[in-house]
Amino acid sequence: MTIRPKSAMKHALRAMTDPVNAKSLFLTVLCLKAWAGAKFGRWTASKEVMLDLKHLRLCVDISRADLVGYWEVWHDRCYDAIDLDRPQCVVDVGANIGAFSLYQAMVKHAERVIAFEPSPQTFRRTAKNVEINGLKNVRLVNAAVGDKRGVLSFSEDPMSILCQVSESGSLKVPCVTLDDELRDVPNIDILKIDTEGYETHVLRGASETLKKTKRIAFELHYRGEQQEIESILFPLGFSLAKVHAGLAFYCATTPLNPEQTLLRPDSVSALDSA
Repeated sequence: MTIRPKSAMKHALRAMTDPVNAKSLFLTVLCLKAWAGAKFGRWTASKEVMLDLKHLRLCVDISRADLVGYWEVWHDRCYDAIDLDRPQCVVDVGANIGAFSLYQAMVKHAERVIAFEPSPQTFRRTAKNVEINGLKNVRLVNAAVGDKRGVLSFSEDPMSILCQVSESGSLKVPCVTLDDELRDVPNIDILKIDTEGYETHVLRGASETLKKTKRIAFELHYRGEQQEIESILFPLGFSLAKVHAGLAFYCATTPLNPEQTLLRPDSVSALDSA
């Protein structure tokens, strides 16, 4: 996810109302302090803590701005343009600490969530968040997603939401394709992809997966990426439904109604007014 300072500060203030006990409030303040320091290049030591919040428990690293993704998904509800109650299957590519996956499993009551996160450090917290919230319907895959199976170089950024596949990365992580991993999944209601600029590679390894996908959300990271994404999606029958705050939403048209976007009108209105 892209860090937007004004938005992040708004959600940070709202996050102060989230903790349900004094310890979690204190730890939240430490997270906010570390995030503010990081904006000026002052990094704190890595430390994982557990936050007891109103709607969930959350394992975060104080030093790595883990709460930013949580704020955007749970507070700003940035993905609600593809909102759906009780989806059968949701796929989360670039799960980070699992904020989107947790939201789909706990708030939208998804029947099944499949989440991919390549960072070994971040994945540990992703797995912990699934465990401490008692979720049995979330499958986690500690791997990058691309256009072919193999091994990729990966860069661990001090902020976990900015980790990415990079030729200059010092880590080696396994890479899988959606077609291989989701071969036995009959349909996908929501596919979310946030891979810090690696989105088109994900799509090139998902030709069969896209045929059974209804809604897709992307985080856009560079100029021209939207056009590259659409050059892959449009020939497959997808249409652009909405672009908002660096996110692009696409929906598969239906044979009976090519104009149908599958977006919830109330969700669109909420985003437009945000």
